[in-house]
Amino acid sequence: MRGFSLLVAPATSLCLILFVASVQASSAAPSAVQIVRVDVGLAGHYKAGHWAPVRVTLRGGSEPVRGQLSIAVPDGDGVPSRVWTPPDRPVELKPGQETTVTLFGRFGRLGSEMSVDFRCGETRIAERSFRSSSVLENGGYSPALPSTWRLIAAVAGKPAGLEDAVKVLDEEADEKTVAFRMDAVSLLPGQWYGLESLDALVLSASDPELYADLRPDGPEVEALDRWVRMGGKLLIAAGSQADNAFQEGSALARFIPGRLERMISLRQGGALEAYAGGGVAVPRGPGGRIELRVPQFSETKGVVETKEGNLPLVVRRAWGFGQVVFLAADLDTAPLADWPDRGLLVARLLDLAPDIGDELREGSAMMHYGFTDMSGQLRRALDQFDGVAPFSFWIVAALIGGYILAIGPVDYFLLRRLSPRMELTWLTFPLLVVGFCALAYFLGTRYKGEEIRVNQVTLMDFDAETKQVRGTWWANVFSPRMDRYDLGCNPAANADEDSTGRTLFSWLGLPGQGLGGMEPAAAGLINVRQPYTFSPDLSAAAGVPIQIWATKSFTSRWHGPAGAVPEAKLADEDGVPVGTIINTLDFPLEDCLLAYGRWSYQVGTLEPGQAARVGAMVPRRELRTLLTGRRIVREEGTDKFQQEATPYDASSTDPAYILRTMMFFESAGGRRYTGLMNRYQSFVDLTSLLKTDRAVLVASVPDASERPAASLLLDGEPVADARGRNVSVCRFVFPVAPDKARRATPLFRKDKP
Repeated sequence: MRGFSLLVAPATSLCLILFVASVQASSAAPSAVQIVRVDVGLAGHYKAGHWAPVRVTLRGGSEPVRGQLSIAVPDGDGVPSRVWTPPDRPVELKPGQETTVTLFGRFGRLGSEMSVDFRCGETRIAERSFRSSSVLENGGYSPALPSTWRLIAAVAGKPAGLEDAVKVLDEEADEKTVAFRMDAVSLLPGQWYGLESLDALVLSASDPELYADLRPDGPEVEALDRWVRMGGKLLIAAGSQADNAFQEGSALARFIPGRLERMISLRQGGALEAYAGGGVAVPRGPGGRIELRVPQFSETKGVVETKEGNLPLVVRRAWGFGQVVFLAADLDTAPLADWPDRGLLVARLLDLAPDIGDELREGSAMMHYGFTDMSGQLRRALDQFDGVAPFSFWIVAALIGGYILAIGPVDYFLLRRLSPRMELTWLTFPLLVVGFCALAYFLGTRYKGEEIRVNQVTLMDFDAETKQVRGTWWANVFSPRMDRYDLGCNPAANADEDSTGRTLFSWLGLPGQGLGGMEPAAAGLINVRQPYTFSPDLSAAAGVPIQIWATKSFTSRWHGPAGAVPEAKLADEDGVPVGTIINTLDFPLEDCLLAYGRWSYQVGTLEPGQAARVGAMVPRRELRTLLTGRRIVREEGTDKFQQEATPYDASSTDPAYILRTMMFFESAGGRRYTGLMNRYQSFVDLTSLLKTDRAVLVASVPDASERPAASLLLDGEPVADARGRNVSVCRFVFPVAPDKARRATPLFRKDKP
C-alpha cells in the first residue's frame, strides 16, 4: 500500500505540472481566427442559378493576419464550385475585431451546404460549413428560391405596395412572385451581377436619408446603373421629397427623366386612378381634394404613360437594355399608402401582369419534356450533337443479355466440352469480362466519338444610343473522356478591346424538378467532391469535371463598348418608324426584321454599306402574328372566321427557332402560347423596350462557324476545331424620335396585344 502511494504522488505532481504548463501555453498562444456567420442574397433573398452576394463575417485572433477567403457551393449538377477573393487584395483581420467580406456565389440547389475557408498562403487558418435552413439558427442561411419565381424588392422605410401588387396577380400553381423590402442601401451589392436574382427594384424617395450614404460614383450606384442597362427594371417613386432626393450632385439624379423645375401641389387623382384601372378613388382629404406634392420636369425623356393636364406622372424610359420607370408620387405615404388600388398601380408600373390580347388556345396544353422554362428547351437543343448518337435500348439489352449468357451457360458448356478441368473458369471468366468491356468501349467510341464537341449560341445586343454591347452566350460541351477542364468564354466579334475583363462565365442550370434540374425531389448521387474554382473576376473556371461521354452546360454574359453599330435615323410618324438604316459593319446582316411597338417590318438583307428605307410603304405584320404564325380560318360548318395560331413546338431542337421566341417572349403571348415559362433568363426578352421609344432590328449573322461572335476557351485558348453547331444572332436597339403631333401616350397598352 505504501509502495502504491509512493508511485501515485510523483505521478500526481507530474500531471499537475503538465496541466499548469498547458494552461500557461494556451494563454500565451494566439487565439484562432473565427468564421462567425454568413448572409446570402439581398436581405436573405436570392434565386437558384443566379449570382448572389455572400457576406462572410470573420473575427480576428490575437494577432493581425492577412489571407484569402473562399466559399464553395454546389452548382446546377450538384458539383461543388469555389470562389476566392483576389490574391492581390488580401483580407486583413485585426485582433479581436469583426470584418465582413463580400463574395459572390452561384447556388445550384434550393437547399445547399456552403464551405467557407480562410487561408494564409497554403496554410488553412479557419474552416467552417454552413447549411441552408428555413429556420435561421446555428449560423445557417436562407435556402434559395426557385429560378423561375419572380423576385421584386423595394428600398423603402415603409411598405411601398409590393405585397399589395403580388396579391392582385393571377399566377399559375408553379409560378410565384416574392416581394420584400430593404430598409438600408448598405444591402445593395457593389457588383451588378449581385442583383441578378431581381426582376425589378423599387426605390422610394419619400425619405432622402435612406440614400444619404450613397455617392454618385460609388460602387452601389454604378452596380445599379449597370444592372438596369443589362436588362433590369427600376421603379423610382418620388413625390414630396423629390427636390431633396434628386438635387444636383445626388447619387440618384442620373435616373430622373428630365430637369427638375419645381415642386407643385396636385389635387386631382383621376389620371392615376384611370392608369391603375381599379375603379376606386384615391382617398381624399378635407374638402374632398387629395394632397400630393409632386415634381415637375422639363425636357422629359421617355414615354409619358399618364399625366394630369400637362404634368407627367408616369414616365417609362429605356436605359440601355432595361428600363427606368418614374412615378411622380410617393407609394409609402398618404394618400397612396391608404389607397386600396395601390397594388394595381404597382403591378401596372412593373408590368407584373402580362398583356392579355387574344386567347391562344394552343398554348394551354403543357407538353412535358423534362423542362418548364424556355432556357431548358434551349439547353436540350444544345445537347444534340451531330455525330454523337445515343445507344438504343435494344443494343444495351443485347449486350447485357449476351454478357449474362457468356459468363454463365456458354462458359460452362464450353469448358465441359473442350476441357475436363472446370477450374479453368478462373481464367475464362476474367477473359470474358475484359472482352465485353473492350466491346463496350469500342461501341462507345464508335457512337460517341473521341473528340471534344461544342454547340453554342451567341446573342449580341447593341445599343445605338450609348454605343454599348451586351453579349449572351450559351454552350454545351461534350467530353469524350473523364477529365477536368479549364474553361471560359471569348467574346470575339464587334466588341471593343476595353470590354476585356467584363465577362461573366458560369454553369447553366436546368430550372424545375426534372432529371438534372435545380429543384430535385431527392438528393442525387454526386461522385465529385473536389470543387472546381472560378477565377477571382468570375470570367473563367478551372478544373471543371466532366464525365466520359457526358455534357455540361455553360453560359456567359458580358458588356462593353461596341466596336461599330449600324446607323439609323428614325422618327415616329403616326405610330410608324420612318427613316433610314445603314449597315456600317464589315459583314452582311441577313433576314433583318425591325420591331417597333406591336408591329414588325421586313427589311431583308443588308450588305456592308447598304442603306434601307423604313416607312409606311415597307411590308409589315403584327409582331405576335409573325411569331405565332396566326392566320384567319373559317370555322367548320359556319360562316364565322377566327384567328388561329400555329402551336408552339416544345419538342423542337432548333436553337434559332427557340431563341426567336425567347427574344420577344411576351410579344408572342408568353406562357399562354408556348406552354413554357421564360423566367430563368428573362432579360433576353426585349418586349419591354418596345413599350418605350425604341425600335429593335433583329438580324442573323452568316457563316457563324467561320467567324463566331464568341467561342469557348479551353486552357486559355479559343477552341477552333471543336465540332458542333454555332448560331449567332444580333439585335440593334435604335432610338425613335417622338411624333410631335401625337399625344404622349404609351405605345403598348394593356388593352392591346
